[in-house]
Amino acid sequence: MTIFRFEIKKLWLSTLFWSVGLVSGLLLYMAFFPTMAADPSFMEAVLEDFPQEFLNFFGLSSDLPFSSILGYYALTMGFIMGAIAIHAAYLGLSILSVEERELTADFLMTRPISRKQIFIQKTLAILVHLGIIYLVINISSIVITTAFRSSQSIDYNALLLFTSSLILFQLFFASIGLAISVLLPKFDNVIAYSLAIGFGLFIVSGMGDMLSIDGIRYVTAYGYFDPNTVLVNGISLPFLVLDILWITIMLSISYKLYLSRNIHTV
Repeated sequence: MTIFRFEIKKLWLSTLFWSVGLVSGLLLYMAFFPTMAADPSFMEAVLEDFPQEFLNFFGLSSDLPFSSILGYYALTMGFIMGAIAIHAAYLGLSILSVEERELTADFLMTRPISRKQIFIQKTLAILVHLGIIYLVINISSIVITTAFRSSQSIDYNALLLFTSSLILFQLFFASIGLAISVLLPKFDNVIAYSLAIGFGLFIVSGMGDMLSIDGIRYVTAYGYFDPNTVLVNGISLPFLVLDILWITIMLSISYKLYLSRNIHTV
């Protein structure tokens, strides 16, 4: 498991920075809630001035009022999930392609280890780093919403159900990143591709909600695990199955193509 340990150590600082950034973003947004909750009628009046299409784009729902702690949390997580998606896509894009970008493929390919073992160990390393982010968001969500609930009650069962879905959300984008990294020829700008996947699918999902095109929800995990929907109605079984199916397909494609891929060397 040498490669596994190497990738864990190599990415730990990046994961630390992402963890701090995500928690800071969540904390910054949620810190405004007590002020807004002090005059909920004002916020509701402000939102009434926006067209319904705008509210749909950002996932605001009458089923979960913006003036409630979970409603405000849902809006906040709508943005935080974009960053989570970018991080997951970055891991998927970078971990298999790093040897080609850094011109170390010759060294790796001459080691007494098969491509199958390389793929498995690198994928396991991704899971560890995704798991760290997942735990950080779970714990910080509970602590921060409790700290800023402003005497409101919190449905912790609904909150935990939503946060538990984030690991599948992460795996969706990580698996897309893996597939793209073996489908495309050598590429250098991993950040650009990560932003395109994470932010691009966020826009697609938002446009689908804004234009009331239900079919778009089947394209991206933003629709599968929409915070408002999960916090109110729970996780949709069809979307859960579809997410797992997408992950399985992307991982299978990545695995098969990596075994036969013509890896660029020096």
